[in-house]
Amino acid sequence: MRHAILLISAIFLLLSCSNNDNDAVQEEQISELKIKKFRITHFDETTGLPGHNDYYFDEDAKLTKIHVIHYDGIDGVIDNISYNASGQLTRNDRNTIDQGVSELSYYFEYLYNSDNKLEQIQEYDANGNENRIMEVIHYQDSIQVHKDLASTSEVISSFKFSPANLLTKTITKAHESLYPTHQDYTYDGANLINIHTEDFYTSEISDQYYQHDDKINPLHLVLMESYRQHIIDNFGLYLLPKEYLYSENNTTHYQSTFDSDQVTTYRYNNLDYPISAEVKIDGNLYRELTYEYY
Repeated sequence: MRHAILLISAIFLLLSCSNNDNDAVQEEQISELKIKKFRITHFDETTGLPGHNDYYFDEDAKLTKIHVIHYDGIDGVIDNISYNASGQLTRNDRNTIDQGVSELSYYFEYLYNSDNKLEQIQEYDANGNENRIMEVIHYQDSIQVHKDLASTSEVISSFKFSPANLLTKTITKAHESLYPTHQDYTYDGANLINIHTEDFYTSEISDQYYQHDDKINPLHLVLMESYRQHIIDNFGLYLLPKEYLYSENNTTHYQSTFDSDQVTTYRYNNLDYPISAEVKIDGNLYRELTYEYY
């Protein structure tokens, strides 16, 4: 009898250990989440009606679709984004939704050089007629971008990067202008804490300051997936605001020379990933954020 009791006890102990091991493995397997959808909800100042910017991602942290929904809840814009087998962005179709009907407005094609670096972004109308070109020139620690070549509205932008591949400076000026705009980016580790802007045409100087929590920012992985392309491509894509991409932790406080302070309060899941947030200005709701994961 004593041997039987010991045998049963040993079996229960073995099963318990096995279950604990399985739980540990399962917990380890889901310890890292991948962003599936990110929504920014903003509100009309007059009516209070909500509008939405929805960003969809595949499991490789690539942005595949952007759906901008206007305050009427019907009209808006849809971007459908395509990649090649190497994971490079190749095309973005921009569709306008009018009275609930979606129609292609124009599209962007992305061309690469023999080193697989982005070389051109070309914009075409719905009929395939070329509208604009953006040319990209790569240097060792910087990228120069020419928009609207051979046009009086040509704009030249330069992007400088640190050895850690963080954006540290941008210089932008119109071709005919002698007065560029400089922006300097300062980081605390991998978190963006300040953008200092000097406009040499208006002599205007401004600063944007950011504070962060100590939790994982799932959108930072999206930026890291194609860092420089996301930064320079304000020509083709509706980019996410800098505070949602540029830091490895989540922005909790935003302060600007000319804007009111923004305070963001997050709700997290049991893995410390954000699942929702409220952004308030002077205690009033300004934006809502929601996160969905694979």
